[in-house]
Amino acid sequence: MGANIIVCTLIMWGLTAVAVMPLARLLFKNALVGNSELVTEGGSQLAVTDELITEHSKLYTVKFIQADVIVMGIAGFVAGLAGFPLIGFAWKAKAWPGLIALIAASFIGCRLAGHPGIF
Repeated sequence: MGANIIVCTLIMWGLTAVAVMPLARLLFKNALVGNSELVTEGGSQLAVTDELITEHSKLYTVKFIQADVIVMGIAGFVAGLAGFPLIGFAWKAKAWPGLIALIAASFIGCRLAGHPGIF
């Protein structure tokens, strides 16, 4: 069981670097384009205020969590179908929703694939 936590945590770190971060950046850019209050208009520079920085930070955090849940959910489901129920640990609070998706999807995938001894 201890090795499972280490393997799952390594999978999360790898997927975060390879898939979650690029997807989060893409979702963030798309959200900025759709939100005229957070992007410059007509080439004019908006004043960079603490409020604008806070809004960008909040928006990026939301997009990171969305990307994390999507990627980790898919990865957990595939691991579950292969017979590997995963349990891991996340250091940062914004990674916990993705961790929960990874764990839940891996157990659901194991159950759907009919692997014995999971539930």
